[in-house]
Amino acid sequence: MKKKIVLAILSVAVLFVFFIPQTAFADIGQKPSVNVEFSGLENRGEYYVTLLSKRNSSTAYEVYDPTYELTARYTPEDEDYDVWLKFVNYIDSDGFYFLQYFKKCDQTHIFRWGYYAPYEFKILIYFPEQDAFIVSDIYTRYAMDSYYHADVSITDIENGAIYSDNIAVTKNYDFTWETISLVARIVGTVGIEILMALLFRYKTKKQLLLILYTNIATQILLNVALNIIAFYLGWLAFSLIYVVTEIPIFIIEGIVYTIYMPKYSEGPKKRIWLVWIYSFAANLISFATGAVLAYYIPGIF
Repeated sequence: MKKKIVLAILSVAVLFVFFIPQTAFADIGQKPSVNVEFSGLENRGEYYVTLLSKRNSSTAYEVYDPTYELTARYTPEDEDYDVWLKFVNYIDSDGFYFLQYFKKCDQTHIFRWGYYAPYEFKILIYFPEQDAFIVSDIYTRYAMDSYYHADVSITDIENGAIYSDNIAVTKNYDFTWETISLVARIVGTVGIEILMALLFRYKTKKQLLLILYTNIATQILLNVALNIIAFYLGWLAFSLIYVVTEIPIFIIEGIVYTIYMPKYSEGPKKRIWLVWIYSFAANLISFATGAVLAYYIPGIF
C-alpha cells in the first residue's frame, strides 16, 4: 500500500515538473488588453478599428511624428498604408491620439488590443468606402482584460462624415461563464480529493463528509480570491499566487484532518503522518491536474 502511495505521488510530481512551468509562465508577457465586440455593422462592408489614447504613447506604441520618419509603423509599400494615413490625419475633438495600432474587423466584428492597450481611450471606426468615421465617448480599462460591446446604429453613412452619437458602448464581461468556470474548478478539485481519500482507505461516511466539507470551504475561498486576482491583475499573477496559496491550504486541511480523521475511523486509529501525506498528495494531484487542464482547456481552468 505504501509503495502505491509513494508511486502515485512521484508520478504527479513528474507531471508537475513538466506541465507547471508551461502553464504558470505561458502568460509571462501578458499585458492589459481591451476587447470590443461590434453589432450593427454586419452589412456595412469593410471597416477598421483603433483605440484613440489620451496619452501620446504607450510601452509598445506611439504617435507618428512626421519630423522623424522612423516613428512610422507603416510605409507606402504596406497593404493598409492608406488606412493608416487616414487614422494619422484624424483630428480628435478631445485631443486623443492615434497610436498606430488598428485592425480590420468586418469579418470577425471583434477588435482586440492585447498588448498594453490604452487605459483611457475612445473607439474609432473607419469606413474606407465612404471615407467616414464613427467615434465613441471616452472609456477606461476596468480589468486586466476589459471586454466591451459596441452597438452601432446608423442607417446611411455619408461620404467624409464623422459621427459621434451612433455608437453605444457597454461593458461585456462574461460573469456567467466565469461562474461556471469557478464551479467546475471547485467540483473537479473536490472530486479528486475524494478519490484520493478512497485510495488512502479513508472511506467511512464521516471521513468522506469531513473531506467534502473541508474542501468545499477551502476551495470556495481560494477560487473566489484567485478569480478576483485574475480579474484585476491577470493570469500571471493568478498562476504565481495559485502556487503560493496551495501551501496554507495544505496546512489548514492537514490540521483539520489530524484533529478529526482518526476520530471518524472505524478500525484502528490511523497514523498522524499518513493524514499529512494524504493532504499533501491530494493537494499536489489536484493542483497538477488543474494546471494540466489549464494548459489544454484555458477557458475553464
